[in-house]
Amino acid sequence: MGVFLFIPTNDFPSLTHLILDGAVMHNDPEGPYTFFNFLRFLSRCPNLEVLHFTALDVARLQEVPNGLIDAPVQLPRLRKFSNEESLVDETRLYRLPHIGPQFRRAILEHLQLSPDCVIRLATILPHELGQTLESLPFDKPFTSLYLSAHNHLGSSPLTSEPNGIEPECFSIMATDPLRQRGVRIDFQMPGTRYAPRNVTTQSARARLGDGIRAAPLLSRVHELWVVSTATLLLGEPCSLLGCLPHLTTLVLGLHPLALDAKDDARDHWEPLRALEVRDDFVIPCPRLRTLCVYVSAEEHVMQLYDVLLSRGDAGYPVHRLVVGFYGKPTLGMLELAEGLWGLVEDFTLLEGRGRCPDDLLWVDRLPSVCRDRSEWNVHWPAWM
Repeated sequence: MGVFLFIPTNDFPSLTHLILDGAVMHNDPEGPYTFFNFLRFLSRCPNLEVLHFTALDVARLQEVPNGLIDAPVQLPRLRKFSNEESLVDETRLYRLPHIGPQFRRAILEHLQLSPDCVIRLATILPHELGQTLESLPFDKPFTSLYLSAHNHLGSSPLTSEPNGIEPECFSIMATDPLRQRGVRIDFQMPGTRYAPRNVTTQSARARLGDGIRAAPLLSRVHELWVVSTATLLLGEPCSLLGCLPHLTTLVLGLHPLALDAKDDARDHWEPLRALEVRDDFVIPCPRLRTLCVYVSAEEHVMQLYDVLLSRGDAGYPVHRLVVGFYGKPTLGMLELAEGLWGLVEDFTLLEGRGRCPDDLLWVDRLPSVCRDRSEWNVHWPAWM
């Protein structure tokens, strides 16, 4: 006999916080409950403010629908919602059963969430991003975007808190500073756990890019933060920078590159190359005006020269440049960076791992429930 997910039939009018964990093991192919039973239970909790689902995609609910089967459950007071699915390891030689997309789509279709609710979804696959974004309840586009990856405490000047992202995964976090709303979607890049494969990574980047381009919610993003461990997403070909035509501000951490890396690997990993203007008909991020970069090698500074010169010559100059360093810079790196001041109108050189200027801090773009440390827990980690 196995252990089944238990769904009560009581009314819970005073319940404000609810965690449902479906990570149970049993021998039957399906559990005793239907998706409709699950919805009926949620409808009996009308005053929920915080709702977390964990591994309900493996709870084997019967009859997970494909399309709307009932009126959506209204949760007007809900301010935090998360759905965390079982992690799929596509790097294995065999495929594991994965019903996350069906459950995720069904639950988002059948919950009437407030447009100001903050949502976290984990962990999806790259090709699922577009459809997942379409399922969200938000009515207006987001303006600020943050790309992150797994980190340890204090690993980066842009990332100072444990963020709950799995080691082989990345995260897209989108917010609107003028409203207390946002979404975080963690996704797995296949091939990154045991043996990174460029072809697989390029394909995953392309699928992510297609999802971003087609998503009205991300059509007006004008601010982007990228931590050093997530710069793989901006490499070429298929850089995600090509999906953000309205971008005006970019804050970027550059990961140290292996000394023995080949040229094609450098193109694959280095995001600054994606900002260079190499073709008069293709201007990457044509509205980019502010660039803040943390560098870790002289090569990064040289790439900054190439970016600034090529964009200036093409008539799309960067007006403001902020440069910081990972660790203590060498004298040569410092002298090289100081020479950048003549290529922009506004230049700031930070001391070592100096703090990013106040007006470029990601934390100020976060909703209060993501910024408040007292809100952080295993179901709601830091959005960093």
